[in-house]
Amino acid sequence: MQHIHCLDPDHPPADRESTCRGAPASRCAKLRVLLALDTLAGERSHVVDRVSGIPGVSLREFLRQGQRPELLRELANHGSMRGRREMTRVWEAIFPLVEPPTPRAPFGVILLNSNARSHFALTNAIGVVGPSQLKALRLILQNTRHPWLILLHHQVVEYPLVSVSLRERIGLALINAPDLAAVLAPHSQRVIVLHGHRHRDWIGVCGNIVLCSAPSTSLGTDSADKYRGSFHIHQLSAAAGGALLLIATERVCVS
Repeated sequence: MQHIHCLDPDHPPADRESTCRGAPASRCAKLRVLLALDTLAGERSHVVDRVSGIPGVSLREFLRQGQRPELLRELANHGSMRGRREMTRVWEAIFPLVEPPTPRAPFGVILLNSNARSHFALTNAIGVVGPSQLKALRLILQNTRHPWLILLHHQVVEYPLVSVSLRERIGLALINAPDLAAVLAPHSQRVIVLHGHRHRDWIGVCGNIVLCSAPSTSLGTDSADKYRGSFHIHQLSAAAGGALLLIATERVCVS
């Protein structure tokens, strides 16, 4: 079984004061996510060459190149300006982060960063997948023939549900969703998109692209939310010709 961990820098662990003394909270959150990714998938995941779209060095190797460990340690211990700049460079370089297929898991995983900084009054969770990521994603899909799971935080479309209030629809979906959909559309038979963000239990399509939205084990729109305290186990099948199929799904409720 392939374990997939989707980590959200907008919702870091509670121990905000345990690292990054003097550094902005956003840099601290990113550093914690980076350390978690390195621990969980540092050897399996790879940084993509932005010119060729070919997976390059592993994330673990990338994080240990040159002065990078020293600079990130400076960020953690002292919040240094050099460390902050390095964190910005690393964050921009590692996405899309790719875990290639293996004999045991004939589909690969592509993690996109959709979190954009915002001072928008209604939400700080603006979603954008930048042009550089989209270019690299296009190259990855064009240069491979096997199926891919695409992971990102924000929903790609507004939920077509009457129960979703107007307040939940304003500025919360991916801002440049049409750009992402245009990249995925030619490969729709061999990609499935997994996302979270609004904690809605929903599976649907955008064009021919299958979208799976995750509920939350702890959060919901209100105390009466029937999907609160649940998660899904999806059963996938890599079919002939590189197609990726969602063949079954099971909702698991957490007491």
